[in-house]
Amino acid sequence: AEIHDFIKIGSDSLALDVDQDGEVTALGDGLMIIRRMFGAAFSGSSLIDRAISKDSAFYGQDNAWESVAANIDALMPDT
Repeated sequence: AEIHDFIKIGSDSLALDVDQDGEVTALGDGLMIIRRMFGAAFSGSSLIDRAISKDSAFYGQDNAWESVAANIDALMPDT
């Protein structure tokens, strides 16, 4: 229940909108977050491949994956 509530809050507030397209989607933002958690397996542009929205503020930019990665990293708590 706590995990569901955490995700719901992140979705409703758009905090989980890592590609900044105005929506939080499982096959977009969710997939990119999971890919980032896998580390080097999805490095570079493979992080956003077929997941970034065409409505994203970063879509079409050469370094779009870097912007998305930075947004995902900003979600991580400092340890």
